[in-house]
Amino acid sequence: MSNFPYVIRGTRAAKALRTLENIRTQWATLLNDPDVSIIDTLEEGLNDPIRDIGMAATAEVCAQIFNIGRAEQDKFAYESFRRCLAAEENGFYSAHVMPYYHNGSIILEKDEYVFLRKGLISKPAMFEKAPVLFDSPGFSIKDFYTRFGQFMEGKSLSPEVNATLTLFNACARSDGAAGMIVTTKELAEKLGLEILGELKSWSYFGIDPAHMGLSPAYAANEALERAEVSFETLDQIEIHEAFAATCLSVFKLGEEKFGHPWRTAWLEGRLNPNGGSIPLGHPLAATGARLVLNLLYAMKNNPKAKRG
Repeated sequence: MSNFPYVIRGTRAAKALRTLENIRTQWATLLNDPDVSIIDTLEEGLNDPIRDIGMAATAEVCAQIFNIGRAEQDKFAYESFRRCLAAEENGFYSAHVMPYYHNGSIILEKDEYVFLRKGLISKPAMFEKAPVLFDSPGFSIKDFYTRFGQFMEGKSLSPEVNATLTLFNACARSDGAAGMIVTTKELAEKLGLEILGELKSWSYFGIDPAHMGLSPAYAANEALERAEVSFETLDQIEIHEAFAATCLSVFKLGEEKFGHPWRTAWLEGRLNPNGGSIPLGHPLAATGARLVLNLLYAMKNNPKAKRG
């Protein structure tokens, strides 16, 4: 994600864009050309084009809908950092994280973000000092409600309403890649591959993009029904921590709508026992595989685990 490009957009019929040489010679005035725009593809990728809302804003929308306060989010994020650092230090991630080599030397051995934020674990009061994302002189919580209030299902701004999201209770923009082999039992045995788990059921569920992050509550219910398995019998569970707000919203929604005790699983350490995306970061397109790997290796480390 650190290499997401800035892109010059416009038709090559525009004089300034006809050749690369034209772009170079007219660079100083390029942004003034009405036929040319320069786009940050990272911001574009993190914005939903249907509702025109950024991913962080969707988390704040969920926080407002489900009354998830900042203190609750910070507490969740702190615990995720604590669990992740403990897992890094006890060797959990070394079982399935490969070091990066350059010219025969190890350049990077562990995911660095959790260690960069190690101070949050020793000094949790630091969470309180992080500025909120959606209440500043440039964009106040009132502005937030004016722009996104239509997605908040009857919620209205009052003097008691506060913004809740910060950089510390949201996942980092980090680099990363992940992969796994999915095949038949017969072929895995023929190739001498260790079988970490068997895929029994799956589901995906689409919702309003402005409520991004709530889908796991619905998809989990479908997947469990298809497998004829109850939530309570799951030994290990992983959920993507794009934002503490969305995780906690899933906890509430899943409990209220389907009777699934997500929060209990979290408190008992069955859910995300080794931390999650908040401390590790969320490199786009790698996190899904990383979640499954976390689940499989947590089950491998738990002799009693049968289902995840």
